[in-house]
Amino acid sequence: MRFWMVLIVCLIALMACEPGGTVYKEVTEVDRVTGKETKRYGKNGEDKYLVFTRNETFENTDTLIHGKWDSSDVYGKVEVGKCYEFKIYGYRSQFMSMYRNVVVAKELEDEECEQ
Repeated sequence: MRFWMVLIVCLIALMACEPGGTVYKEVTEVDRVTGKETKRYGKNGEDKYLVFTRNETFENTDTLIHGKWDSSDVYGKVEVGKCYEFKIYGYRSQFMSMYRNVVVAKELEDEECEQ
């Protein structure tokens, strides 16, 4: 039992100290999409949609907390090469392969996108 407690504390400390950090935020960011990918995981073959931008990779999954049930529709509307205002939340942890989640993706005109 003591081993598992020490292991959990060490993992939490490692995630908190890793480059890029593990930070929970609810923010809006503007960025250009550079790629998209669907990853299948789990025994039930659940999908995780990944959206790659110039600065970060986001996931796009349904979430009970934010009442979001349209991740497939959001993913289908996001186009590579276009600029979006993303409302995102969650944790980004390279160590745990966790990504912040897209709640809303609003397309912007090119001149509204930061170069």
